[in-house]
Amino acid sequence: MADRAPRVADAPEAAGRRAVDLSLVAVALAAVLAALTGLPLFEDGAFYFYKVVATGAPEVPTLRYAAVLPQLPVVAATWLTADVTSLRHVFSLSYGALPILSLVACWLVVRRSAPALILFPALFQTVNQINFSAVSELLWSLHLAWPFVLLAVVRPGAGLTWVYGLVLGVLLPLLHPMGFALLFALAGLAWLVAALGGPSRGRFRVLVGWFAAAGALRLAWTLLAATGYERGHFEAGGAAHYLLPTNEAQALLILTVLVLGATLAALIAGSGPATSLGPGRARQAAMRILGWGAWLLPVLAVWLGSEWLAGSGIKLKIGSVFPAA
Repeated sequence: MADRAPRVADAPEAAGRRAVDLSLVAVALAAVLAALTGLPLFEDGAFYFYKVVATGAPEVPTLRYAAVLPQLPVVAATWLTADVTSLRHVFSLSYGALPILSLVACWLVVRRSAPALILFPALFQTVNQINFSAVSELLWSLHLAWPFVLLAVVRPGAGLTWVYGLVLGVLLPLLHPMGFALLFALAGLAWLVAALGGPSRGRFRVLVGWFAAAGALRLAWTLLAATGYERGHFEAGGAAHYLLPTNEAQALLILTVLVLGATLAALIAGSGPATSLGPGRARQAAMRILGWGAWLLPVLAVWLGSEWLAGSGIKLKIGSVFPAA
């Protein structure tokens, strides 16, 4: 009888893991359907696809050299077939797989030791749905960064964490002009892990310098060698169009994700949003906020979806997703 107690205690957590497993399968199937219907070909994606199929070589958009990596499958497919429909599916599935692979990688990192942490990248993926640019190098940077963030938290001493951090320091400067902000944030995370001590402290001190140097290089590149297209977003009108949401539903979704993320962080850290009320009431308040969010997010999904079907509310990119992540 004694060995049954842990199994009973672990039952809710095991059920939660299975629920996430099934949810990821459903999300992956939805991504496949979106890819097969050509969603990654929206605006910039159609241009990338045309150039790759027409030339048989990867397209390097505005000197973002690492952006060619998701194009390699369709480049290889051009050697085997000239059928445009088949090539379109390969291209769309390659780009559509990026967010799903990121989310699955995050889940594999935290599934056994800290499954609740999957809610953070899941919230990012939720707010990311208002971006229709499947080929966005900025969003791809975030997809790549999330597994490292969770590895640094859950498995700081693993060799994979160290190697992946080094790879990120090479890839992120080659993806997007705003990559310096993400690299500086990763340097801050590495500094925090190093400050907490432990056997991995030395490696994370190296990663602090690695990310900071890569961020400084990308910042200098952005300031001194930005293309005309990129400089257009530095102007007031261009920046507003790039950064701000189009309508109330998009703004409310971003705000909701920020509130839920902050609440989750406070709850996991052991403190609620109203610590003066004591741990019990603070926890209850945090759980109430999460409960409201669980109801509000599907409502916002229906709201946004109805606007898309009506032909409004569609925007190529919303840069405010970046800080929300």
